[in-house]
Amino acid sequence: FLTWSPHTDVGSVRELLALWQEEAARKDCYHWAVVLKESGEVVGDLSVVTFDEENESVKTGYCLARKAWGGGLMTEAYARVLAFLFEEVGVHRVAATHAVDNPASGRVMEKCGLRCEGRARGEVKLRSTGEWTDVMHYGMTREDYFARK
Repeated sequence: FLTWSPHTDVGSVRELLALWQEEAARKDCYHWAVVLKESGEVVGDLSVVTFDEENESVKTGYCLARKAWGGGLMTEAYARVLAFLFEEVGVHRVAATHAVDNPASGRVMEKCGLRCEGRARGEVKLRSTGEWTDVMHYGMTREDYFARK
């Protein structure tokens, strides 16, 4: 379900991490690692994919290693990111999407309070397979977040 090509070697991962370190200095750039508490192993990440300052909104994205699926880890991590974005950054809206063939990602969004806002046909090309896929759009406003809290 990835929208980027899989990393092929350690060097490309190091380059990506170096880029993320540079971006970390910007106020509109956020990346988080998802780490197993028991071992400290990094098994995923979350990020703000786009930050629209004028409209005080962000689009978020995340991925998780297959071996960590199904344990509630991403739901826990994403809930913390939402709290940070609404309570610390002060955004008005958070949006996220998932490929229609990945309904588990939609369940993470729903458990965290995002609402399904519709389906966009053939919106994204999966770099992992080269196939075009329909995408489900979700969103949450600041009012939604604090009403849930």
